[in-house]
Amino acid sequence: MNARHFIFSSLVAFLSLPGVALAHPGHIEAPALLAGLLHPFSGADHLLLMIGVGIWASMLSRRWIGSVAALTAMVLGVLWAATGGALPGLELLLAGSLLVMGGVLVGVLRAVPGLTGMLVMVLAGLHGYAHGVEMPLGTPLSNYVLGLVLASLVLQLSGMTLGCVAKKRLGERRGLLGLPLLATGVWLLLGSA
Repeated sequence: MNARHFIFSSLVAFLSLPGVALAHPGHIEAPALLAGLLHPFSGADHLLLMIGVGIWASMLSRRWIGSVAALTAMVLGVLWAATGGALPGLELLLAGSLLVMGGVLVGVLRAVPGLTGMLVMVLAGLHGYAHGVEMPLGTPLSNYVLGLVLASLVLQLSGMTLGCVAKKRLGERRGLLGLPLLATGVWLLLGSA
């Protein structure tokens, strides 16, 4: 499979997901841990960002530092939302976060690794905030957050695996894995406008 075929197939698969960015309306009532586990899989924005974080982490010499930092920022975002923090324009910010993460992966937004790491943490914190806002009322925070962290870790590990396989198959062109994030970000922004 050549790189263009792989990228096109990935893009079609991601855009074909049912309810692509509809993770934000209410969820089916579920125990807190299950609600946290399911939420990251229920919308393309959360799903793609965490996979993108994993791909980005696969490009680092110390992969786990990037993953743990992003998970920590996501938890802080959830806690901010749980304490009533306000963030206007959330849907636009979430769509824009895919553009930024895609840009990081493609290499458009190259910076000093520490600055890129901080940028990725801000994106993860933003998605954590969205998770916190969408937490069902009366849900125990600790169980919900545990579910979110476990599900996000699974998505990041998938991204790390994809990034490592892409390094072997695509070499330095593995940054092209960011194109589905860019395309989805544009698609969501156009849908939010």
